[in-house]
Amino acid sequence: MPRIAAKTVKEHRENIETALVDAAEEILRNEPGTELTAAAIAKRAGIARNSIYRYVTSVNDLRRLVIERYMPGWMAAVAAATADIDDPREWLSAWLTVNLEQAAASDHGWMRTIVVNAENPGGRTPNVTATIDNRNSFTRAGVDVDEVHARANSNLADVWEKLAPGRSTIYTNLTMAQLGVGFRALEAGDTLAEVRPIIVQSVLAMIPSDNAGSSAVES
Repeated sequence: MPRIAAKTVKEHRENIETALVDAAEEILRNEPGTELTAAAIAKRAGIARNSIYRYVTSVNDLRRLVIERYMPGWMAAVAAATADIDDPREWLSAWLTVNLEQAAASDHGWMRTIVVNAENPGGRTPNVTATIDNRNSFTRAGVDVDEVHARANSNLADVWEKLAPGRSTIYTNLTMAQLGVGFRALEAGDTLAEVRPIIVQSVLAMIPSDNAGSSAVES
C-alpha cells in the first residue's frame, strides 16, 4: 500500500480529491483555451497521472466538481434572500436579483470556459459556440444539467404556479432564459446596476394581467 500523507486513508483520499479539483480550477480559471488533461492536472496536484483514475473516472468529473463546489454557497444565498417573502412578485424580484448578484460576485464568466473547453478541446473546433446556459454544452462538460437546474430553480415553478396556474413550466423556462441573458450581459462587461433592473422588469412584465398587480422595481 502506498504511503499516505494524512492520519487516515479517508483523509488522504479527501486531500487528494481536493487537490485535483483545485488543480482543475486553476487551469480553467487562469488558462482559458488550454485543454484540460489528466497529465496537466496530475502535474499541478503533485500525483502520478494514472493515479487520477483512483479518484475520478474522467477529466469531465473534475469539470463537474469545479462547478459544483460553488453551488452550495450560491444556493444558500438564494434561499436566504427569498426565505421570508410571501408575495410572488417580490419573490421573483429577489430571486432574480440574488442570482445576478451571485453571478457578478463569483465572476460567473470564467465558468463559461469550462463548457467552452469541453466543446472545443485544444481549440480544434473554433467555430463551435458554447454558452454557460446551453444544455448540450453543460452535458459535454460532464455536468448533470437537469440536477443543476432543479437546484437552481428551487421554488421558482411553485411561484409561477401561483401567478399563472397551469402554465408554470413555460414561465419558468422563460424566466431562466431571461436570467441567461443577464448572465451573458455581466460576462460581456455590463454592471450589475445596469443589468438587474432590465432583467427584473422583463420577467415581471410576463406576469399575466389578471395577476400583475403592482410591484416596484428599484433601479
